[in-house]
Amino acid sequence: MNNELLNEFRETMQKATDQELVNFFNKEVGNTGWGNARSYYLAALREEITKRDMDSSIIIHEGGLSLKRNVKLINGKLEFDDSDKQDG
Repeated sequence: MNNELLNEFRETMQKATDQELVNFFNKEVGNTGWGNARSYYLAALREEITKRDMDSSIIIHEGGLSLKRNVKLINGKLEFDDSDKQDG
C-alpha cells in the first residue's frame, strides 16, 4: 500500500466536516471505476466515517463500504437520501 498517498487521503478526511465526508461519499456512489488511488481514498473515507460520532451502519458492513445509494446526515445518523434514489 502506498502509505504516502493513504496518509494524504487520511489527512484530507480528518480535516473535513461531517457534511464534507457525506459529500465525499456521495460523489463515489455509482462510480464503477477502480484503481489503487481510489482504494486508498475509500479506505481513508471509511476509516474517518467510522471514527466519527455518527451511526454509519447503513453503509459500513464487515469493514467494507456500500456505495449503492446516496446518504444524508440527520441527527448524527446516516440515512439513505430518498431524493436521489438509485436502483439496487
